[in-house]
Amino acid sequence: RILVKARVRTLELTSGNNRIANPSSRLESASDAQALAARTLPSLAHVIDRLPANSTVIDLGAGRGRHTIYALFAGHDVIAVERKDEALTDLRRAIAATGKQAERATVIPGDYAELDPGNYDDADLVIITGVLQHVESREELDRKLKLIGALANAAGAQIYIEMLFSMRFDGKPAADGRIEIGIDEFETALRRAFPARHWRGERASGPVLLTQDFSSGPRSFIPPATKIELTAVEYLVARLD
Repeated sequence: RILVKARVRTLELTSGNNRIANPSSRLESASDAQALAARTLPSLAHVIDRLPANSTVIDLGAGRGRHTIYALFAGHDVIAVERKDEALTDLRRAIAATGKQAERATVIPGDYAELDPGNYDDADLVIITGVLQHVESREELDRKLKLIGALANAAGAQIYIEMLFSMRFDGKPAADGRIEIGIDEFETALRRAFPARHWRGERASGPVLLTQDFSSGPRSFIPPATKIELTAVEYLVARLD
């Protein structure tokens, strides 16, 4: 863990010291942080709960921080990566609200695609939920899956992926240029990125059809629409060597 902490300190310095400067500053209440953590995907919570003590977790596209906060409360070191300013503000507030546990969090502002895997190859768990649906091409999907695999380079490291399909925003398809991809094609891409000779992969949950109503405001993330319809599938991939 000394090596992990040294690398995290280097990342802090090169990213403008983004560790929470004052963990005791209650920008949100502890109960708010706990309520956010309670929104963790149940199958992912099961994985986090069974990690070895003091594991290192990387949360890619952390959003407001539900999974980051859950992992902190579980006693792990967390590197949370998020590029959206509004989400970063809420993420930092939620981390600060965990009190002493905030000392175990490092926030990296920016696009996870720009991470150098060499700085993070001791991760025990890499989380990427509700993020990969934004890719604009199959080539980009392959590149990002390869990067995620490189971040989970340690023997036995795990990757937890939530992929969202057939999304509709207030009844309309996304207008941001993302690809339309089905479950079968996505799972083919997973097998390509994580071949069976080196990885063990399984569906952890789904497919589940969901309709999310955000008329009362954001919850786990900051939504782009009042009503979002989607199909969600979750995957757990573990390195064998």
